[in-house]
Amino acid sequence: MGTNKFQDSFIILTGAGSGIGREILRLLYHSTQKILAVDFNQQLLDRLKEDFPSIYTLKTDLSQKEGNQLVLDWVKTHWQRVDFCFANAGKAEYGQAQNQNWKNSDQLFQLNVHSPIQLGLA
Repeated sequence: MGTNKFQDSFIILTGAGSGIGREILRLLYHSTQKILAVDFNQQLLDRLKEDFPSIYTLKTDLSQKEGNQLVLDWVKTHWQRVDFCFANAGKAEYGQAQNQNWKNSDQLFQLNVHSPIQLGLA
């Protein structure tokens, strides 16, 4: 029998409320319940808590710079380490270049680039 890399690990999972994030959580839950599930939708986090009662949840918007700080502060307060960070949260915007919303682009860049880097340093 092989060893389970995730057994008793401390894991941050962003975008945990739906889709790929929820499926990653479902797969990891059998190895460890030391999972911080992060999402910007409180209703989705509430459903996660019903289905996976021993996880931790945190509502924050990682497209805002302050969102990452909430995760980092939570980790400092509750855990002594983070073993894995699944930076699953992300968004895309499609459209013609001349119609680009540059304010929205800054938020997308924060969410898709800066947030995973900053959380990876947790």
